[in-house]
Amino acid sequence: MAKYIIYVATSIDGYIARLDGSIDWLSSPEEALMIMITIIFMNQLMRL
Repeated sequence: MAKYIIYVATSIDGYIARLDGSIDWLSSPEEALMIMITIIFMNQLMRL
């Protein structure tokens, strides 16, 4: 079975680029993964 990894960039308002067309706010997939892991870990700690 194939394994797929999808990295989707979006903001709260649903747009990807800024008004001037730049996407400088995007992080790398590795950075996004570390942020998600941190959020999940902190969420679990708060439940203790």
